[in-house]
Amino acid sequence: GLSYLYISHDLSTVEELCHRVAVMYLSQIVELGTKEQVFGDARHPYSKGLLASVLFPDPSRRRVGRELTYELEGEIPSPIDLPPGCYLASRCPVALPVCREMPQELRPLEDGRQVRCWRATESGELRDEPVAWRGSSKVS
Repeated sequence: GLSYLYISHDLSTVEELCHRVAVMYLSQIVELGTKEQVFGDARHPYSKGLLASVLFPDPSRRRVGRELTYELEGEIPSPIDLPPGCYLASRCPVALPVCREMPQELRPLEDGRQVRCWRATESGELRDEPVAWRGSSKVS
């Protein structure tokens, strides 16, 4: 009967301490699910980019000389002048035209998690793009 709200940028501690995870980008929840769903099979492009950017102390998993599995490029929009559609659209490697025009609501997927992404919710296209994370069963 006791709950904690744990807010952190340290994904390693989030993975260890939390049962449910909400990933936020520019004050919006973009993905909400169990830790297994988010860390094992992220669906939102920002969640994927965030997980791919983590540095690990294990020398065999270092990022120097290793190709990133998922990368976001470009400038973060100004928080005082946010774009009309998805806030990530200008940096997203898989953005559709609708992403720049219409905001997406947080929508449930078939597995119970919620995602704010046209590709993940409308077409289901972002299903099988695993991101290497140390706790993931899909680490390559």
